[in-house]
Amino acid sequence: NEPLDASLFSLAPPEGYTLSDHRSGVVYMPVPPAPGDAKLASPTVTFGRGIGKARFGMSVDEVVEALGRPEEASPYGSFSPEKERALEQAYKEAKAKGLDDFERNKLLTKVQRSFRDEKLQREGMLLKYQGRGFELHVSDAEGLKFVKCYAPPQLTRGFTGRTSRGIGMGATREQIEEAYATLLGPDVDGDDIEKVWAELAEAGLLEEAIAYLEEQAELYPENEDLQFQLGVAYLQPMNHGNVAGAEAGQWAMKADGTFDRILKSNPENWEARFTKAVSYSFWPPVFGKQQAAIDHFEILVGQQANQASNPKFAQTHLMLGNLYFQTGQGEKAKETWSNGLAQYPEDAELRKQLGLE
Repeated sequence: NEPLDASLFSLAPPEGYTLSDHRSGVVYMPVPPAPGDAKLASPTVTFGRGIGKARFGMSVDEVVEALGRPEEASPYGSFSPEKERALEQAYKEAKAKGLDDFERNKLLTKVQRSFRDEKLQREGMLLKYQGRGFELHVSDAEGLKFVKCYAPPQLTRGFTGRTSRGIGMGATREQIEEAYATLLGPDVDGDDIEKVWAELAEAGLLEEAIAYLEEQAELYPENEDLQFQLGVAYLQPMNHGNVAGAEAGQWAMKADGTFDRILKSNPENWEARFTKAVSYSFWPPVFGKQQAAIDHFEILVGQQANQASNPKFAQTHLMLGNLYFQTGQGEKAKETWSNGLAQYPEDAELRKQLGLE
């Protein structure tokens, strides 16, 4: 019944070490020092691009050139008895040659390549940068594929870098949502979406973003918002890229086909019909799309008359009037603008077209 001094039973790692609890018991693990270069110690993670100077698709050697040697590197992939025996022999050879862990595991990875199962395509190397709190998966077939960043105690040091939008470990959900306004959110307006696309274009990520939306749209074909965003995505190479001629036509046709699929299932989808009509208004006159644009805007005017008033509906009157004017129908243009202004008297663009601003 004597009181015990709890401090006699406490465990504290020596200086320079951290405590890690494994199934086999408590193990002391050294804390690798972080590099002196701040950009290497706390690299920036960029969506669709990579981490620091390492880019997705890079080989192991290219990643190491960009980020330095990892503290730990190990091969991963599917195993067979033959592969296991070959790896065991390679391990013995590496040990006999006095190779360090990194060079040894590079050798083991080469052995794995000769046993690759093309269906799995999982073989590669796992690079652990424990002193910086992240690990990389580098596939033999596709290069750098995954970046995983950790907070303690998963690795011996937490990740101290941030994403290109300033998000670090420990960020709240609200902070993440504020930094990464989704393209698919119902409350995100056109200006916000355009800003996101401009940022993606500046980062050289248009194709990656389009590929992602294609994948999601295929998974959820009944999601109209998602299908619409895919149609908008197909227009971005023309809006933000150096695309013209036949290539521009291919992107425009993809967008047009996507909007058509939406309108086939829901003829009153305002966003799809409006965006389709606007895109038609920019086609070269030789294709005769101006009249098709007029037809769609006229349909929208009729549909809007049966819906609750919405400030965005003023754009339909504005665009339809502009097309009437461009095709030599001045009186119809003025009438259309006037009808729009009667419904939306505060719209500055309609007032300007009528000479009231």
